[in-house]
Amino acid sequence: MAHNISPPVIATRTFSQSDFDRFGALSGDVNPIHVSPEFSARTRFGRTVSHGMLLYTAIHGLLSTQFPDFSAVTQELMFPNPTFAGEEITFSIQEIIGNGGNLSVETILTKTGGTCVCESRTEFVSKQSSRQISQKSAIMRNIEFSSDGTSNSNESNETYKHLAAGQTASVRRTFTPDDITEFLQLAALSAESGAMHVAPPLFAGMISALLGMTLPGKGTNYLKQRYTFFAEAFPGEELTASVKIVRIRAEKALVNLQTLCHVGGRIIAEGEALVLAKDVESHTLSH
Repeated sequence: MAHNISPPVIATRTFSQSDFDRFGALSGDVNPIHVSPEFSARTRFGRTVSHGMLLYTAIHGLLSTQFPDFSAVTQELMFPNPTFAGEEITFSIQEIIGNGGNLSVETILTKTGGTCVCESRTEFVSKQSSRQISQKSAIMRNIEFSSDGTSNSNESNETYKHLAAGQTASVRRTFTPDDITEFLQLAALSAESGAMHVAPPLFAGMISALLGMTLPGKGTNYLKQRYTFFAEAFPGEELTASVKIVRIRAEKALVNLQTLCHVGGRIIAEGEALVLAKDVESHTLSH
């Protein structure tokens, strides 16, 4: 059965610097490009910009409301332009295609003048359906990606600033019920929504924190992220998030990284990120 909408579902949000600060505190991503006007004034943006995962949080909230009987199995995000504090952002569900218990949903975020700040593609499966994804495909692998995020078998030997292929970083985090409540508020979801698991934007925020604070480091600008989801995580469980540099395009300051989240031996999500490291400050980092 095809699923169509006409006209598109449209919502608006205006994020404040307080929202940036709240998401930074919740996720651990206090990359100064988001929370420090002094630092961000020295970057190509000239002022603080929204976390990409804060935009994803709002997308998650909208889609959870529109598709309560579905669970996301993959998520792709692109951030072609920055979102600044005080700008009204329009969320538009552009396309829904599907058959039976599967849906593919495209959501576009634009600001005044029609400038696109985020493109989202979410693949859903009915909550009544089992996920046909093998855990074997979720093992951390030595995959190389090209600058646009596609597979590439050529190993990168380039370096940029303090960065080199093979470098890794990880962080552990246990989310509490209070963290879930704060997330629901940022996602514009009610406490009665029954979302007592760790929603994907929360562990995606752990990845964002690693990228923005450790590898590549402060000043990192998110360009693209892809996730495949394998299982749910719950408050009180210790989550581990990891990133690994797999490719560098030094002439364009582009860095590709594998991303992984797990609880013990249970894979929660894996994916790949593309970031711009032009504004990252150089420092010494061991392999």
